[in-house]
Amino acid sequence: MVSRDAESLDETIRYVRLGFIFLNRWFVCMIESFPYLNLE
Repeated sequence: MVSRDAESLDETIRYVRLGFIFLNRWFVCMIESFPYLNLE
């Protein structure tokens, strides 16, 4: 029971980290392309 919860928690943390990395790259792309959008 405890080990199963620990494994599910590890998987959740892994997916959360992947999600944060994806959001980080997306925000960086948005910030880099924002001035170009403003110029147009």
